[in-house]
Amino acid sequence: MAELSFSADDLAQVRFAVSPMWEVAPSFRLLASDAAHPIHRPWIEQARPHVLAAGLHRGWLAELIGPSGYVPARTAAAETLLDAASLTGSASRPE
Repeated sequence: MAELSFSADDLAQVRFAVSPMWEVAPSFRLLASDAAHPIHRPWIEQARPHVLAAGLHRGWLAELIGPSGYVPARTAAAETLLDAASLTGSASRPE
């Protein structure tokens, strides 16, 4: 078994962050899918009508989050959104 030792100074330099997209993308994909684990069904039945009523199942969110893979998905609409965001300086374009 391996063991890692850290000093207080080492730990003070560690940065950890989780993107909000970490939760949004899998949740959006789950809502868009017909296949769901039984544990998720109550949440899906509660959340899906709100998502549909708000129109979130289409538009820019649906373009950015594909059925699988990385976020943003590499679609023409996502490329356009990324280009527009980079022109305003509000986002960096991943390569």
